[in-house]
Amino acid sequence: MASGKLLQALLALTFWCIPPASASPHDAIARRAAPTVSTKNGSISGIHLGSYAQEGFFGIPYATNPPPRFGRATSHNASLDGFQATAYSEFCPGFGGDDVALYRLGYKAGESCLTLNVVRPSGYAEGAGLPVGVWIYGGGFSNGGSPDHRYNTTWVVDRSVQMGRPILTVTLNYRVSFYGFPNGQEVVDARAQNLGLYDQQLALQWIQENIAAFGGDPSKVTIWGQSAGSQSVAYHILGQGGSTGASLFRGGIMESGAASWNPMYTPGQAQAAFDAIVGNTSCANASRSSVLGCLSSIPFAELNASAALSTATWQPNVDGDILQDYPTKLLAAGKVAPVTIMHGCNTDDSSQSAPKGTNVTGDIAGHLFASWPNITSAVVDKLLELYPNDPAVGCPYETGDGVLVSGLQDKRTNSIYTDLQQFAPRRLLSQTMAKAGNEVYAWRYNQVTQNVTIDIGKVHFSDVAYVFSNPLPTQNPLGDRPGDAELATLMTSMWVSFINDLTPNNHQKYINSIGQYLSH
Repeated sequence: MASGKLLQALLALTFWCIPPASASPHDAIARRAAPTVSTKNGSISGIHLGSYAQEGFFGIPYATNPPPRFGRATSHNASLDGFQATAYSEFCPGFGGDDVALYRLGYKAGESCLTLNVVRPSGYAEGAGLPVGVWIYGGGFSNGGSPDHRYNTTWVVDRSVQMGRPILTVTLNYRVSFYGFPNGQEVVDARAQNLGLYDQQLALQWIQENIAAFGGDPSKVTIWGQSAGSQSVAYHILGQGGSTGASLFRGGIMESGAASWNPMYTPGQAQAAFDAIVGNTSCANASRSSVLGCLSSIPFAELNASAALSTATWQPNVDGDILQDYPTKLLAAGKVAPVTIMHGCNTDDSSQSAPKGTNVTGDIAGHLFASWPNITSAVVDKLLELYPNDPAVGCPYETGDGVLVSGLQDKRTNSIYTDLQQFAPRRLLSQTMAKAGNEVYAWRYNQVTQNVTIDIGKVHFSDVAYVFSNPLPTQNPLGDRPGDAELATLMTSMWVSFINDLTPNNHQKYINSIGQYLSH
C-alpha cells in the first residue's frame, strides 16, 4: 500500500441484546445528581452509568423530529432546555432481522428517530478535548438502530480510560430502507435521494457544533462503521466530490464495507418497485407530479403496511450532490477527502450472503447478472476463468476440498462474491486514498468464530463483538476460548489508538500483558 504505514493484523472473533426505551440504556444508574451539558439549544441532563465511571446522554434530537417524509432533515433549532437525555429514542423504521430483534427487546420504530447518544468517562466536561469516535450502524441500509446492544460503547470507553487515552463516543440513528433511500423518477424530481446519508451528515454537523460541550474535540472526530455503516463512512469520504469530509472528521474506520460494494440502481431500474409501493396505498391514483406528496401525507401505518415496501432493495445512489457520480468514477478521479483511514474485512466475508445452490457454472453466471445489472458477459467470463471450480481453493478458505451441502459450486461462488463485495472495493479505496497522499492502514480478520460450521468460516460481522469488547450474551457473542478475551482487548485497544492518534499501532504503549496476541 503506497503512502503511510501498513498494519497487517490477522485478527479474530463474534456478537447481540438491549433494554427498552423506558429503562436505562446500560446498567444501574447511580443515585446522584444528573450530569448536565449546555448545548447550543439549551441545557440537557443525562445519567450516570452505574457499574462504570461513565456518563451517558441518550436520545438527543439532532434534527427536527419527525423529519419531512421523503425530504431532507433540518437541524433541530428549537430549545432543548431541560431535556432529559436518559433513554434511547425509537429507531428508524426498516425491514430485516436487526429490527425484529429490537422489537423483541421492547423498542419501537417510528419517524421521530433522528437522535444521537453520547457516552463519556466521568470527570470530563467542556474543555477536556477528548477524541471522538462516531459509530454508524450497518444493516444493509434496510434496518438497524443505535439501541442495538451489540453497539454498546461502554467497554470501548472503559478500555480507553484503562489505556490512559480516554475518548468519548457518539452513536446515531439515520433513516433506512424506503424512508432513507427512496428511488424512482418522482424521487429524483423532488431531490429526495440518499436521505439517510444526509441524516448522517447532519448529525456530524451537530457534533461539530456541540461536542465540545460534552468534553469532546470537534477537530478529532473519527467516523466508524461496519457493513452499510462502513459503506457510509466511504460515501462521506467521497461526499460532495471529497470536499466535505475533512470539515466533519479527520479519520475513518471501515469494517467490511467500501464505496463500490453494491450496485447503484438508476431511477428507471427502481421505478417498478416504487410504483408497487404506491399501488399498495391510497395514493394509487395520484398523478405523477403529486404522488410523492401523497405518500408524505398518508398515515405512517398505511405506508408501512405496504407489502411492496420490503420486497425491493433500497440503497444509496447517484444524486449529483453527496454522491456526484458513481463511486468508481469518483475514485478514478481521485475525489476523496484528505483524511486517514483504517480499513479491513473478514477472510470469508460473503460466505453467508452469497447466492446458494450453485451446482453448475451457469448458475453462477446467472447470479452475477442478477446481482450486478450492469455487469457484462466479458466480465462474467473472466471471473469464471479466474475462479476455478476447485473447492480446495474456495471460500470458506482453509476448509479442504470438500463441497458444501448447499451447492456443489457454492465455495466457488462464495469466493467470487467475497472478492467482488469486499476485498476488491477495499483495495480500490485504499489504493486511491494512498495515491492521494492519505495515510492508510489495512487489516484482515481471520479467526473462526466459536462453534462455527464449515460452511460459514470467518464471516461478515464476526469481528464486531471483539471490536466492542462486548461481553453481553448477544445473538453474536464473544467466544470464551483461551485467547478470545485477549484478542478483544487487542482489537479494542487498536481502535482506541486510531481514534486518538490516527494510527492503530500505538496500542502497544498501553497494553503489556497480552503476550502472544501482541505479536500481530
